[in-house]
Amino acid sequence: MSSAAGPDKEYGNTVNRETFRTSLDFLNLESISRSLICQEDSTIYCLPERAQYGYNAFIYEADAFAEDGLEGSLVEHVVKESEMFHAKLGRFESASERPFFPKELPDMFLPPNQCVIIDVNHKMWDVYFQNLLPNLVKEGSDGFYASSAVRDANCLLAISKRVHTGRFFAESKFTANTKEYTAAIKAQDKEALMNLLSYPKVEENVKERVLMKAKKLAEEAAYKIYPSLVRELYARWVIPLTKEVQVEYLLRRLS
Repeated sequence: MSSAAGPDKEYGNTVNRETFRTSLDFLNLESISRSLICQEDSTIYCLPERAQYGYNAFIYEADAFAEDGLEGSLVEHVVKESEMFHAKLGRFESASERPFFPKELPDMFLPPNQCVIIDVNHKMWDVYFQNLLPNLVKEGSDGFYASSAVRDANCLLAISKRVHTGRFFAESKFTANTKEYTAAIKAQDKEALMNLLSYPKVEENVKERVLMKAKKLAEEAAYKIYPSLVRELYARWVIPLTKEVQVEYLLRRLS
């Protein structure tokens, strides 16, 4: 199965400036933090939904459904069709909503090319299928191909939104400490920006909070997940990718 398309299409780099600025008017550090905490629930609760099915390797085989007229794997088809529908509703005009397959979206559904967008979905795609999924589900096939593909799509979209919301956090931090951030941005100093953005105690609190949520869910859900896997998801991928989004956003903030 190929990786999702990277942000090389014009759409993957732009969003309506008015939509973005209006969103910022309603976002401060406290409200963004609340949003991220709510998104933790979306990210965590989608995992046992996928865990109820087997790995079902067939749905990740390229051209496995070629006879039915589908190009690529079944899961790619499900994600593409879902994004096509969501694009018609204007979903991807939000800076925190990034399509995995921007090349598949017709220009008529694309927002004006005015504001730079950061997109790490190509990395998140690989993380999900190479690192998370094999440890989330049981091996083998149970025949629930469509259901598995739909749950994969739900997980991908939830995790992607959580990661890309980080740009709003970066904007809020920039506004609160403009002088120091501006110096690092003008120097294009990624390390300095990463240091400014990093709060080890806060990050540790996030890891422990998602661990506690996962433990509670593991006691209640019909389909079990390992709480330690959820903590690892945040520690190794969600938090680092969120910070990558923040740094890349800030590097372009003054331009």
